[in-house]
Amino acid sequence: MKLLLTSFGLANATIVAALERLLDKPIGEATVMYVPTALHATPGGAAYGWRMLDAIRPVLWADVGILELTALPDVPSDRWLPDLQAVDAIAVGGGNTPYLSHWFQRS
Repeated sequence: MKLLLTSFGLANATIVAALERLLDKPIGEATVMYVPTALHATPGGAAYGWRMLDAIRPVLWADVGILELTALPDVPSDRWLPDLQAVDAIAVGGGNTPYLSHWFQRS
């Protein structure tokens, strides 16, 4: 697993270049799954979710999906796991880190 930690997405050309090196392909050929879960426990989180999507969107990804961790306990894994396994990258939106950790462990 390769990790790239950024603050507020793909904010500059250096971060974009680093991500493309990790992906071994241009972002325009890559797919990403956005996980917004942490924003739900943050005041103003709904608006922040849109800002995060805008932060990863300046670069045109081949495809963008959304995976909400709080829904996973009630959804059979065959409905979401293949999509998650197929993406090239996972973008996790900011917010409440302990809340996000709880849902990562629970799902």
